[in-house]
Amino acid sequence: MALQENPAENRTAEAEPATGAGILMIVWQRKLLIVCLALAGMGLGHLYYLRCPAVFQSTAQVLIVKERHRITGPGRGSQDIVRRFSSMHTLLLRSPTIAARAIEKQHLGDLRSLHGNPIGIIVGGLGVDCKTSGSTSVLTLNFKGGNAEDCPKILNAVVDAYKEFLGETYLNYSDENRQTYYQGEG
Repeated sequence: MALQENPAENRTAEAEPATGAGILMIVWQRKLLIVCLALAGMGLGHLYYLRCPAVFQSTAQVLIVKERHRITGPGRGSQDIVRRFSSMHTLLLRSPTIAARAIEKQHLGDLRSLHGNPIGIIVGGLGVDCKTSGSTSVLTLNFKGGNAEDCPKILNAVVDAYKEFLGETYLNYSDENRQTYYQGEG
């Protein structure tokens, strides 16, 4: 007579929750599969690392002091004006106008990392973070690129172009105000 297994006993053994010893037994039985998958994962991670381009970063800080005006509009505090002023400078620094000036004045078109679309590369790689305290703002600029030597050159050129643009803009603005003032007196 052959021994027959009782199907009811098999169902209860399968339905029991796995204990710590049971899990260790399963892992031990499949150790070769686990080791192979771990090695494959490490190999794929290494291949991904080899294919990723190197990224370098340069950082600069610019201090902006907003002159205090005695008259503020209704509902607008000085902090709100400084915040708007700072966001305007942030947008200006990341503008294609400043990037084009930097490329033109500092001859950045010759750099290897800016071949193709240099204005787009500068605007895309430039990050600006603004911290405001009272009537001053500190803009932290960073440029990320693929060449360690080009990053500081590009960032310095952007800061110089920004300062030059502000100098021209404020000079033109004050000249226009002076002319308007003198025309009003005459």
